[in-house]
Amino acid sequence: MGYAQTYKAFRSVLNDLMTLTGMHPASDKEPEFAIMAADVDVEQYQAFLLTKSTSFQYFSTLFIHDGIDSTAFCAQHGITIRTLRRLITPFRKYLQTYNIDIDPVDGTMAGDELRILFMLHEFF
Repeated sequence: MGYAQTYKAFRSVLNDLMTLTGMHPASDKEPEFAIMAADVDVEQYQAFLLTKSTSFQYFSTLFIHDGIDSTAFCAQHGITIRTLRRLITPFRKYLQTYNIDIDPVDGTMAGDELRILFMLHEFF
């Protein structure tokens, strides 16, 4: 990873920490970064990254509202249906091992109701 990529990643993590802690350092120097990072544990940061991911937001909306308008979701998030399919494929494949399928075009879920309920319990 080159300097530019490393710095971009550092700034991204710094912005995430500012969101999580509410702190706004005077500079992006390492000591101030370390002070902010000390207030956030790994699990908090993982949960933050997960909930801000597009795929989590898609599944969360699908499960909470018992369906989703995938076209509107894609427009709202600035992605295409093809990108959405790529993002949700790993979790879709996981669900398919339990005979639960999600159609990303019409935003519906199909499968045994008990398995879906169990999966929802695990997801949330």
